[in-house]
Amino acid sequence: MYDKAAARAMGMSDAWIVRRTNEVHHIAMGHIVDQIRKISMPQPYRFADGETRMGVVRLAFMMGDQPGQDKHLAKTTKGCGGCTSGDLTL
Repeated sequence: MYDKAAARAMGMSDAWIVRRTNEVHHIAMGHIVDQIRKISMPQPYRFADGETRMGVVRLAFMMGDQPGQDKHLAKTTKGCGGCTSGDLTL
């Protein structure tokens, strides 16, 4: 686990901390992306009609903070996106 406060206590500069934070993020995401690449290889899938066809799994996501996600999804309210009333009840 990476701790910015511990890095500052060891005398590391802010530029070093930013660079190291990015490195840790890329290393962690690298493990995830490697696994996604493995499951995204073309492979045969059996369909309900009994036929076997080649297919590829696709995973799409958007990484961002809440304002960024709201903008990406064109969301203009602070309520629940799944509810029509805008509150958090289902």
